Amino acid sequence: MNRNSHKAVGCRLCSLKLFKGFRSLFATGKELRSRSTFYIGLFCLPMMSIGQMTEGTYNLIDAEMDTVLVQINDGMIWNLADIGSLNLQAVNSYTVDQVVFEVSYQGSVIHTQSEGVAPYAAFVDISGDYEIWQPVKGTYTFEVDYNLNGTLQGTDVFTITFINIPYGSIWDEDNGTANYSGEVAIGTTAVPSGFKMAVNGKLIAEEVQVQLNGSWPDYVFLDYYDLLSLGELKEYIRKHGHLPKVPSAEEVRAEGLSLGDMDKLLLEKVEELTLYLIQQQDVLLRQQNQIEALQKLLDQKD
Repeated sequence: MNRNSHKAVGCRLCSLKLFKGFRSLFATGKELRSRSTFYIGLFCLPMMSIGQMTEGTYNLIDAEMDTVLVQINDGMIWNLADIGSLNLQAVNSYTVDQVVFEVSYQGSVIHTQSEGVAPYAAFVDISGDYEIWQPVKGTYTFEVDYNLNGTLQGTDVFTITFINIPYGSIWDEDNGTANYSGEVAIGTTAVPSGFKMAVNGKLIAEEVQVQLNGSWPDYVFLDYYDLLSLGELKEYIRKHGHLPKVPSAEEVRAEGLSLGDMDKLLLEKVEELTLYLIQQQDVLLRQQNQIEALQKLLDQKD
């Protein structure tokens, strides 16, 4: 068995022995046999590790120009904004007559290709005229098998991660949507802690929607809501100079305000004001009824 046959076949057998060794060691207690099997498996295990690129070398191809862009290394990152019409070429390091590519994306095999004549292309070529492959953002896993006379000689496994960031930009693009994971500062150089964007200037928009996590102030109309009397409210304003729960002018100058929280608070005050108006209307109706009753008594005396 040659070097490559040992890599392709022997190590898989040794990996199987490694599993059997663990099972024998922990399940049957045959310690001597298990230890020897374990050592054999441990010696061969690194050859089967994910990410090996020992059987050949690989090039990323510009499929429009049919030229090599870069030699691939395991885990490399390629920006699709630079060139997105691609192919992948395998260059074998020993004699083979078939190269088989298997391409996976997000855990599923999406493409297989068998090539019998060099250049060996993962996504088809005709004598070096490469077909165009346009990957999307994400990580792809490539498994490449090298065969000779129907016998597997060796396998390489590696990954490439594709991103899409326009040249000179920190923004990424996906289906027409720009995105960026950091903070954004406009008209300033600092973003306060806990915020994602800071704007020193004016913003204009046709519509702004604020999504609140808390309850909406309909609780004001519930029977158990503790509505201050007008006398208590008057005393609070005299003492603090603003309505209950409403931030003071000093607090707003120092800390700003949340549009969502402020809209909620303003609605709470409007609903409280509505209750005060209803109370005053009830008082006025009672007073009107008393006036009418007194007027009737006066009319009777006359």
